[in-house]
Amino acid sequence: MNLLLFEKDEVLAEGRVLIGPHRRRAVLERHTLEVGRTYTAGIVDGPLGVALVTDIGTDKIELEFLAKRQSPSFSSSSLILAAPRPQMFKRILEAAGSLGIERIIIVSSERSQKSYISSHSYDEAEMRYRLWLGLEQAMVTCMPEVLVLGAVQALARQIDDLFPEDKFIRLLAATGAQSSLTEMVMSHCRSDLNGLGMPSRHVFAIGPESGWSEEEEELFVSAMRFHSVSLGDRVLRVETAVYVTFAQLQLLNFC
Repeated sequence: MNLLLFEKDEVLAEGRVLIGPHRRRAVLERHTLEVGRTYTAGIVDGPLGVALVTDIGTDKIELEFLAKRQSPSFSSSSLILAAPRPQMFKRILEAAGSLGIERIIIVSSERSQKSYISSHSYDEAEMRYRLWLGLEQAMVTCMPEVLVLGAVQALARQIDDLFPEDKFIRLLAATGAQSSLTEMVMSHCRSDLNGLGMPSRHVFAIGPESGWSEEEEELFVSAMRFHSVSLGDRVLRVETAVYVTFAQLQLLNFC
């Protein structure tokens, strides 16, 4: 069974939890709850524990929550994505919640449909719902941050605040890049072994399936100081690229 997850404002004094009518139906659609039974539960951005169901009313669910331990924290990875197709974006968000991706930045690329960002899938409530599903599946509570910034130029103005170079390795999936992501990972590992103190976190920018435009690549590399890397000879779906990238970047944690 997936994690039973609570909002912070649903947790009242002395561990009492009150789920009101706006969430009751959604909770019961995803969880088969019975009065008197205990379930693995957690609080968004808070601890994991167990919850005892004390009442299921017509407009509320009441429980008693006991914290047991801290949730696994975020991974060391963040993503920058050219706005994917809405249905794909939903799947990516659920995966991001499960995988522990800390921050997701959405930008409009010259080669992606501008209408994507205006779709329902990019509404704040819908994005949070998809991330929520990912957290429940992975049995974790850390909620990723999602920012929709608009054009790549807007990202360039904020890049140093979002991903300072002393803390993040900035990587860009680029066509024609000389180094593969694997080679970049191994180079980083060798640098750490030689005591050079490379940053321990990473942010990876993935464009549309047709790639970033030449102007966008130049902006990433020259103005934002990203390292261009290749994901291979095959053209990957954006969501596939996300999974491949995340898996390879996790190798950095074992250097």
